[in-house]
Amino acid sequence: MSLELKEVHGMKKRSRLCFRAFLVFLAMFCCAFAEAQAQPERTITVQGEADPYTVTLYSAENYTNPIGTWKLAPGMRMLKIPQLDKIPHSISLGSKVGAILFPNANFASTLQGGITIKTLYLIPYWRLKNSTPSIFMKYITPYRPSLIIHRKDIDDFLGVYLQEGNHFGQFYPLPDRASEASIIYNKITAAGPFTLSLEPGGLGSMSLYPSLTPPNPNNIAVTITTPEGATVKIPESNSAFTEFVLAKYGVQQISSLMIQYKGPFKEQDYLPVQAVRAPPVPVYVRAPAAPDLPKSSIPVIPGSQSAGIGGTEPVAQASTSGQLKVMKVPDVSGQWGSSIGLVYEIAQTDDRFEWTVKGSNELGKGTLKGTELSVSWSGQQGSGSAQGKITKIDGSGKAMQIDWNNGVRFNR
Repeated sequence: MSLELKEVHGMKKRSRLCFRAFLVFLAMFCCAFAEAQAQPERTITVQGEADPYTVTLYSAENYTNPIGTWKLAPGMRMLKIPQLDKIPHSISLGSKVGAILFPNANFASTLQGGITIKTLYLIPYWRLKNSTPSIFMKYITPYRPSLIIHRKDIDDFLGVYLQEGNHFGQFYPLPDRASEASIIYNKITAAGPFTLSLEPGGLGSMSLYPSLTPPNPNNIAVTITTPEGATVKIPESNSAFTEFVLAKYGVQQISSLMIQYKGPFKEQDYLPVQAVRAPPVPVYVRAPAAPDLPKSSIPVIPGSQSAGIGGTEPVAQASTSGQLKVMKVPDVSGQWGSSIGLVYEIAQTDDRFEWTVKGSNELGKGTLKGTELSVSWSGQQGSGSAQGKITKIDGSGKAMQIDWNNGVRFNR
C-alpha cells in the first residue's frame, strides 16, 4: 500500500473514531439533561406534611439521613442557605414551596469534569418543584452546594442569573423580604462575555429551559453600569424575552447591577390570613307606643300617607354620633436626601407637589392622600412612577421620612 493510501486510510479511521466518540457523548448529554430536569412525583413516605412552607434535605436517597429542616417565614420572598453541610441526595418539599439547588456555595455554578464537558455546556442549577427521592448528582461539584427556598404559589421574580462564558455562573437575588423591591450589587468580578437570565419564582423555570408559568418580564427592571460609566436597562418596554446576551448591548464588563421588582405586588399574599372580626349586629330599639287617639284627631299632611293606623308600629335604628376629624395634609415641601445619593427639592400646594433633582433636569409631579403619595417623573435619566408612604412625621405635621415602593427612601 502506498504512503498516500495509508494516510487516507488513517484519516478515515480517526474520523470514524471521533464521530463515534461524539455520538457517545451526545447520548450521555441527553441522559444527563433529562435527569437534571425530571421531577419525580411525591412518594408515600412524604405524604401528610405538617407545614406547607417547610423543606427537609437528606444526605441519602429516599428521604433518609436528614441534613436539616428549614421553614420559609411569612412575608419572605425567599430563604437563602449559602452553604450546606452535606451534599443532598433527596428533598422533601412542602406544598407551598419550591427549591433551587446550586452546585457551588453562595449560589454559583462551575463546570466540573473533563475538558470535553467544559467546552460544551454548564448546568447552572437544579429547580425542584416537588419532593424528590433521588436528586440528579452526576455532575455536581465535590464542594458544598447552596440552596434557595421560594414560594411556589406566587409567580414573581427572584433575581437574575449572570453566566460568564460557558463555564461559570452566579445568581444575584432580589431582597429576601417580599416588601423590599430593589437591590444594588457593586462588585461584579466576572470578566464576561455575559448572558443574563431573569429568574422567576412560582413554577417557572430558567430561561434556557421552557418556563411553565413565567411572570411578565416587564415586572422586573435591571440596570447595568459598565466601568466606563455607561448604563444599559433591560428588558425593553413590552419585552417578551427573559434571556439577554449582553455583548449585543455593548456590555463587555460590569461594575454594578441594580435589580428592581416593579410589581404587581400584594404584600398580603406573602402573609398569613388575618382573622377579621365580624361587624356588630345592628341593635334596633322599639319606639314607644303612640297614645290611642280618635282617627279624626290625627292630622294628615297633604300629599302624604297617614301612617301608624291599622299598620305595624314604627321601628327606629339606634345610632352613635361623633365629630368628624379634619385630617391635615402633611408638609413634604423642602429639601430631601435619598438612599440613592440624589438630592430632591419639593414644592407643595395643598395635596399636590412637584420635585426637581439637584444636578439634573428631572421633574416629578405627584399628589398626596393622607400619608400616601403617588408621583411620576421624567428627565435625562429616563421616566417612571412610584407609590410612597410617609413613615415619619414631626409634631408640627412636617414629613421627615418617605419610603417608596421602588426601594428608595427620602430623609430630611
